[in-house]
Amino acid sequence: MQLVVQVRIHPDNLIDGDDAGELIDIATIHRDGPVSSSTVGLSIVEAKQVLAGLEDVVVAEQAAHAIAAASECVECGRPFAAKDSRTIVMRSLYGTHHVESPRWWTCPCAGDRSTFSPLTKTLVSRSTPELALVEAKLAAHMSYPAAAGLLEECSRRVGGSTATRSAAPSNTSPRGWMTNSTLTSSTTPTREASTDRRCRTCR
Repeated sequence: MQLVVQVRIHPDNLIDGDDAGELIDIATIHRDGPVSSSTVGLSIVEAKQVLAGLEDVVVAEQAAHAIAAASECVECGRPFAAKDSRTIVMRSLYGTHHVESPRWWTCPCAGDRSTFSPLTKTLVSRSTPELALVEAKLAAHMSYPAAAGLLEECSRRVGGSTATRSAAPSNTSPRGWMTNSTLTSSTTPTREASTDRRCRTCR
């Protein structure tokens, strides 16, 4: 048995009752053989795949709408000229998103010209409040490496995704937020034991 989880994007101008809209596959679940206590429902990996895939679509749509809404000068209505595009990182409770962030030239009517990015103005904090709250709660009861490992195991997808409007969500990016090697290197360094037991004044 194969179950495909999909998301349908309804444009803002979609007429009620119309089934049109973009349909995106976010996860595929396979079930073979008889049902048992170990196969019923979703596994942790499958649940993370569904949640992360859904959030990929949400982030891409939100970024696309924010960019479109800020693409024209509010004073004269002239579209901003594009300079280049960069990638910003947004971390949430369910994964890390690499969002394409265009940079534009300010409008000539503003006088001195400079560049700006509409997404960097909107996404000032690159971590969601929910992620910070859960990290703080876990860290209050265990060490930081243990808290980060538990969070990654239970809810966060290992590896990042590129949030773009035109592409389907990617679940295979090798760029992770916290890998085991990162956790090992981020632990608090231990103080070396001193063999000289004299007081500091006598040394």
